[in-house]
Amino acid sequence: MARLLYLVLWSTISAVYGMSVKQVETSSEFNNILENAGNKLVVVVLFTDWCPPCRRMAPKIQTMANEFGNTVTFLSVDVDDFQGLFEIQHLPTVKIFRHSREVGKVVGEN
Repeated sequence: MARLLYLVLWSTISAVYGMSVKQVETSSEFNNILENAGNKLVVVVLFTDWCPPCRRMAPKIQTMANEFGNTVTFLSVDVDDFQGLFEIQHLPTVKIFRHSREVGKVVGEN
């Protein structure tokens, strides 16, 4: 039920703000996007659907994606679906990549 609620929320946000944050479905898709990003920064939002701060942060990320989407690639990754791919201790976590290497990280909602 929580997953369905999250998908409805994300769909609503996407409809209002545009589809500028890509939800990654597989690890190979994630790796492919990183490899093909060229000089663009890739901002990866690591979340779960049961995380209230993640849900509160979603509209802010969507707004940034709309503003900077031409120069930055925005991705969202449900860490429940990608266990072991990322080492994180707190949610939400935002990781920033350039040339497939992590160059920055923000932990928490603030």
